[in-house]
Amino acid sequence: MRKGRWEEMMQFFNRMFNINQGVQGGSLQQEAWKRSILKEASERSLLSQPLEKVNYVVVDTETTGFRPDLGNEIISLGAVHVEDGLGQRSFSSLVKPTQPIPSHITDLTGISMKDVKKAPTLKEILPSFIQFVGSRVIVGYHLGHDLTFLNYYLWRTKFSRITNRTIELRRVISSLYPELIDLIELDDILNHFQIPISKRHTALGDARMTAALWSILLNQCKKQGIITFQDLYEQLALS
Repeated sequence: MRKGRWEEMMQFFNRMFNINQGVQGGSLQQEAWKRSILKEASERSLLSQPLEKVNYVVVDTETTGFRPDLGNEIISLGAVHVEDGLGQRSFSSLVKPTQPIPSHITDLTGISMKDVKKAPTLKEILPSFIQFVGSRVIVGYHLGHDLTFLNYYLWRTKFSRITNRTIELRRVISSLYPELIDLIELDDILNHFQIPISKRHTALGDARMTAALWSILLNQCKKQGIITFQDLYEQLALS
């Protein structure tokens, strides 16, 4: 939703409920109702937007395992803004864990305890990362893994979680290219679409390659008549 339109709606609801004029009775309910209406209007606006005009952020993490509830931790964060179908600004940071990094994770990611010795903790860096993500639609490959770790920490420390709309590229590929259903790993998908593999298993490297993949998929959506965000959600629901 355009900033000017959003401000107009906020001013309308403020006048309607006299929110800035000291009204007491039911003010909390009125504020909650107003915010729910604004959220619904914003989501409807998003659904009607052309896919190529939506602002996205591709997110990736490197972790010490698959189970945050068993003590596995994030050791690197990476993200790339995608606007008009192209990768733009990026975010990258190593993260200092509370436990030693297992040797097999160092072998896979190249990240050792020496590398993260002076890195910020997740508590220190996460606010900047969340700010970079903003209200953008989050895109990723096997995104559930990344969001599980991020939301686990957010819930434990702030009783909150990431609520942005998301796009799992594995599902998009299965829908647009049913013949590729057996290609599961990101490396196989990158090779299929002839995307150069560089700095694999680094958060920023994977985010940049995933952003390039999303650009290709956006073009394919357009070719298949999937124009708006709602078109894409309907396509995924049917596949």
